[in-house]
Amino acid sequence: MENYMPALIVLLAFLLFSRLVNEKAIKKLEIDKKAALVDIFSQNRSWTLGILIAIFAFYFVSINYELLDFYWTNIIYIIVLFIYMAAMAVYAFRKLKEHDFPATYISSYILSTFLRFLGLGLFLVLLGV
Repeated sequence: MENYMPALIVLLAFLLFSRLVNEKAIKKLEIDKKAALVDIFSQNRSWTLGILIAIFAFYFVSINYELLDFYWTNIIYIIVLFIYMAAMAVYAFRKLKEHDFPATYISSYILSTFLRFLGLGLFLVLLGV
């Protein structure tokens, strides 16, 4: 855990940079596309949040009731979290293509998503997971 603070700083830096890339891209969108972003993704917010809550709940139940070894619980949790993030990224990418968003915005979205994955990956590497 001695690497926790540097790892956390790296993660937060990548998340912040990812957010800045995304916000800069949103500012360049036309008004109708900005409104479309809200419409497209707000419809599914409850079920995506529900899935994320379920992932966290299974993790904490497994930890509290020692359903699996702590190490394996963490490994499974990390893998499931990466799968969830990847599925949400693919879903968002398809929605953006389906609604004819500009290629420049989609490229920025892909870069933003890559930065989030890279930040999480570096976080785990620095922790020695």
